[in-house]
Amino acid sequence: MAPACVLISGAMEGAWCWTDRLCQKITDAGFRVLRYDHRDIGRSTQNSGPGYRLQDLTEDVIAILDALGIQNAHFVGHSMGGYICQMLAIDFQERVLSICPLGSGPLGDLEAADNRLSPDEQKRMDQTWGVYLARQDSDNTEGHIRGFLEVYRYLHGTLSMDERIARRYVTEMLSHSPKETLQAGNCHEMVMRELMQTSSERKGILKRIQVPTLVMHGDHDYAALPRFAIAMSNEIPGAHLCLLAGMGHMFFSEGLEDTLASHLIAHMRGLPHV
Repeated sequence: MAPACVLISGAMEGAWCWTDRLCQKITDAGFRVLRYDHRDIGRSTQNSGPGYRLQDLTEDVIAILDALGIQNAHFVGHSMGGYICQMLAIDFQERVLSICPLGSGPLGDLEAADNRLSPDEQKRMDQTWGVYLARQDSDNTEGHIRGFLEVYRYLHGTLSMDERIARRYVTEMLSHSPKETLQAGNCHEMVMRELMQTSSERKGILKRIQVPTLVMHGDHDYAALPRFAIAMSNEIPGAHLCLLAGMGHMFFSEGLEDTLASHLIAHMRGLPHV
């Protein structure tokens, strides 16, 4: 059977984060692609009990592998999904062929980097949160779509965004997600807040990662600062860094999909990185 490649979405993202076109490229390269909806998003069940943590979302991935009878896999995670990749590599190393955090950050504080934000970095992050918070909910679907598209234009870096791909993404999100999931204070946001607040407790943990690792990041990512991706690649033993010029936090273009797919496929095949 072909080796499995599990695509893990970010916070408030469902399986639709990974387009059919991107998945087909990976499949055509000889891999079995799996994508799924996190709890509280898409077609998965909405949480009605107590909150959960990143560890729970990580164990969800293992449960999916167990249900499908898959012993191990390559894992690619966008944003929050990249943190899940790191936790998989640390807590479930025997199930991991490789990981690729994409547009993500370090699971714990870094030993060889200043974990504090500079004034300019803090200003940039405040601006990013301002864009998130400025999005207005609407009484109609088209208004919702316009609001999210404004956010994603900002998050797309300096590269042009394919409005068709982005609109399809937002439409899918609005069609299959509980309204509460998309509002401030949702469960995914709480997972990330708890993760950031406890980051110092895991200082140096990345040195425990012993699987092939590719850190991919846009050099114009305003949601996950590139400096931390660079430092993360230096701290994970043997990790490779792929910094993509002009790319932001999202990848709504066929050109970006082609670039991501080519790097991912080479990584999973164990080919030299350029």
